[in-house]
Amino acid sequence: MQQGNEPEQLDRDIDYSREPEISQKRPSGAGSRLPAMVSVGVVLIILAMMIQPGEGGYEDSPPPAEQIERDSAAVLAQRVETFQDSTGRLPLQGEIAVPAGYTYSVEDDSMWSAETPGGLYYTSDMDMDAFARGDL
Repeated sequence: MQQGNEPEQLDRDIDYSREPEISQKRPSGAGSRLPAMVSVGVVLIILAMMIQPGEGGYEDSPPPAEQIERDSAAVLAQRVETFQDSTGRLPLQGEIAVPAGYTYSVEDDSMWSAETPGGLYYTSDMDMDAFARGDL
């Protein structure tokens, strides 16, 4: 047999008698991203809770065109109240500015009503703030 046919030992520099060293370092990846992902999730949940619409899961404010009429009715109610505070009586037709298309009428000494072009009806015994918000 020839000497050149023996297999050569490739791992002769490796010492298998001692324990391998275990790295204390975490592998880059999932472990280092977990706290950041949890933080982002908590922030998103808090934002979602702050931004959510009112009760019922939907926005319950009137449509824009209706809200404009409600706001104009609120301005009319303020004019009537200001007039009544300064004179001690309700204004008659023509004594205050009424928005175009609105109907203002005096019912008796203390009651009045207004109707908007869109058909909203407001009387002086209604809560003006609730009417303006669309609750009435």
